[in-house]
Amino acid sequence: MKNLGDAVAGARDPARTALIDLADPATPREWSLGELDATAAAVARGLIARGAKRGDRVGILAANGAEYRHPGIRQACVVPVPDAIKGAKPVAFVVRAAGEGPSAEAVKQWALANGPAYQHPRHVELVAELPLAGTGKIDRTLLMDRARALVGTRPA
Repeated sequence: MKNLGDAVAGARDPARTALIDLADPATPREWSLGELDATAAAVARGLIARGAKRGDRVGILAANGAEYRHPGIRQACVVPVPDAIKGAKPVAFVVRAAGEGPSAEAVKQWALANGPAYQHPRHVELVAELPLAGTGKIDRTLLMDRARALVGTRPA
């Protein structure tokens, strides 16, 4: 399998469940292989229409990630830290857009006002840049270690 399209194309039953979206756990949404294929194809057509070429890296952000939509934020990564009561709490690492940008407290308040309360970051660390792994992707493992050090928790 080279990509998601190959997996879907080989499926015998396009009505089979491909994934379950738990953005709102009270009302989970099931996606069939056929729906996922059609949506992925529409996204691909949109990217090509905007100039994307084969081999370009494309990142997909959660639509409900309020910290990603703040006009003063250039880049953000939210990672979980273990929590005895909730299981995990979100910690955000934020690269502000040009200029001063929002404070850490302003990012938290923005997330509370524009997203589900359980998803707002309990701690926000303002950083100059997000660390990258050898693959060129954000090094989430390093950020999770940093988050645990900031919040004072140990891995579960």
